[in-house]
Amino acid sequence: MKILFLCEGNAESWDAWSGICKSIVDQLRANGHTVETCNVDLSSADRWAAAAATISPNRRRWGTRFHLGAVPFALRSRRASRFVAARRSNADAIVQIGATFEVKGADGIPYFLCCDSNIRMAQYGRSTGYSDASPLSDAAKDLVSRGIVGLETLIAGGDDYEILCTIAEDRVEAFAQAAKRAGVSVSSIGTVVAGSTAPRFIDGQGREITLERRSYSHF
Repeated sequence: MKILFLCEGNAESWDAWSGICKSIVDQLRANGHTVETCNVDLSSADRWAAAAATISPNRRRWGTRFHLGAVPFALRSRRASRFVAARRSNADAIVQIGATFEVKGADGIPYFLCCDSNIRMAQYGRSTGYSDASPLSDAAKDLVSRGIVGLETLIAGGDDYEILCTIAEDRVEAFAQAAKRAGVSVSSIGTVVAGSTAPRFIDGQGREITLERRSYSHF
């Protein structure tokens, strides 16, 4: 399988995303897949333009704006989209690490997004997660049953899974069958719809869960 792998930083080194990228790339190659990586990090004129568009006297705030601002997002997205456009004819899948860019023109290619859970960073789209459908590890179930943690803590502080991805409706069944053949458990936990509001989480009775804690922030 030919996989296009995109992230901020050099996925061939241990420096990108604390080594997560290289670990995934190495494992995919070890499994026999061909992986071509792309560093969407901004450089030269694009980096200067992004820095100027997000400038702040507070250095930490400047860094946050640089990572999450509209201009840097658009510039990274352009870089990523050009990379994919030049290779999409023989690409079997796309893997994206981080949500600080968006690939345009990837329609029809299976697309996997891996990023840390952070509800405060949701800037585009509205996702509806069904909390009671979210699978929990045995350790998490034990903590909930003993009243040590609640479901809200697991949702907002979670990452209690191997990989999170979205699949087009007409490909869900094929994806589930492929996962079953590979011995991988798959759980459908929600839907993504167009919009501009923050993610919503619904319990088994259809009631919306209000989260007081909004997850961990790297910035």
